[in-house]
Amino acid sequence: MTWNHRVIRRKYENGEEYFAIHEVYYNKDGKPNMVTTLPITIVEESVDDLAITIDLIRKCLDKPVLDYDKDFPDV
Repeated sequence: MTWNHRVIRRKYENGEEYFAIHEVYYNKDGKPNMVTTLPITIVEESVDDLAITIDLIRKCLDKPVLDYDKDFPDV
């Protein structure tokens, strides 16, 4: 199973949208099939590790936004 960070669109109860970065997991066909319930937090053991993680997270902004309710209806 592979994973990466992705921007996820969610909605408040009043219908307003908000966006957050989550970990998304993929099935063997490469389709997203699981997402973390809560957005990620960034905690690392060094500033260098923090920079590496931030660079990896930055790449998710170049991918299409996923919709929490539509793309992960079973969550």
